[in-house]
Amino acid sequence: MLLAALTIVITACDGADAVAGVITEVDASSVVEWESIVVETQDGERLTFLPGDAVDLRFWSASHLREHMLSGHPVEVTYESREGALVATEIDDAS
Repeated sequence: MLLAALTIVITACDGADAVAGVITEVDASSVVEWESIVVETQDGERLTFLPGDAVDLRFWSASHLREHMLSGHPVEVTYESREGALVATEIDDAS
């Protein structure tokens, strides 16, 4: 139901793309640092993101991302494709 209410957002902005969806997986090495997250879009596409240097781990820590995963509250991830991987450059609450 919440997933159905989401709209996929893909935009081009300074070479970066953005997508909105719900977090379905968080691979973390601690309560702060995370290795990857999986975001599922409204159309069921599952995208895996690696953390970029610009992501503020003081706010977007592994524990905070897990809160979003458990609550189903959507996020918007701005990312770049680097060497075949999707690298998150910014994460925000999706509206």
